[in-house]
Amino acid sequence: MAETPSSSLRKGKNMKDHNFMISESEVEAEQNLMQLKDEEERHSIRGSKRSRSKGDESLSDIIMAKIQEIFGNDIEVFPTKKQRRYRSLVSIYMVTRPVNAANDTRVKA
Repeated sequence: MAETPSSSLRKGKNMKDHNFMISESEVEAEQNLMQLKDEEERHSIRGSKRSRSKGDESLSDIIMAKIQEIFGNDIEVFPTKKQRRYRSLVSIYMVTRPVNAANDTRVKA
């Protein structure tokens, strides 16, 4: 395997990158994830549509296992986005009164 620039760093030392301190274990984790991504891309090029869906499921399981191995089970890897609640127009119209645009007063209903 070819030596990457970050693997030539000494073990236990921190690397300064754009005013952020990155530990060697984080660099190794990033390299592992990049390697898994490359494998995933090569796999998706080779497979057909039918075999790709089965292969993607097993590949995603492998990737999740690697992530859990690196970071542990305590971390939420892919946090879910908070769903926004939208009010319907009917509910807005029920709680508001029309505004008279001529003199900025509310119309009595």
